[in-house]
Amino acid sequence: MGGFIAVLMILSISAVFTSNTNSEKDPVEFNGKWFYPYNLGWFTYINNVQTAFPYLPDELTNISSLPYVFIDSPKVYIITDPNEKNITFDLLKQRLVYFLNQKGITSVPACSQEEGCPDSLPIKDCKDINVAGIFLKSGVQSRVYKDYMCYVIEGDTSLNLNKATEKLIYLLLGVI
Repeated sequence: MGGFIAVLMILSISAVFTSNTNSEKDPVEFNGKWFYPYNLGWFTYINNVQTAFPYLPDELTNISSLPYVFIDSPKVYIITDPNEKNITFDLLKQRLVYFLNQKGITSVPACSQEEGCPDSLPIKDCKDINVAGIFLKSGVQSRVYKDYMCYVIEGDTSLNLNKATEKLIYLLLGVI
């Protein structure tokens, strides 16, 4: 009976792992990195760490951006407008923190203005900070651009804001 349960557990675990791969798509090579499909998107290895992405770099060509992103400071402010209440911003900030931590960069949440900002967060303006900033904001375009000391991630919808964030992450990691 114990052997039957062990075999059943092993088969169920293998079913979980095989169900997470998407056999309908083939691996894709981009800029020297191989991307492998899985149900939620794609994964690749960056510095020997398996890293997942919802989009391939080629799927982000409609997001205008800088040719590269270079952050050489040990700290980065992640700035948002405290009056923009959007759950997407919170999720994207967490994703940015994860990738910045992989590069050894400490991220500090900040507000773009005092009104509506929690007392525990600093108020930062891209013109007045002395380290890099990443400013997430809604806008009429979907793009990544530089404004003084900030890399600005702008999106006209939550989906395009997510895509613009992914493009910045690819730029930050040197994939694009």
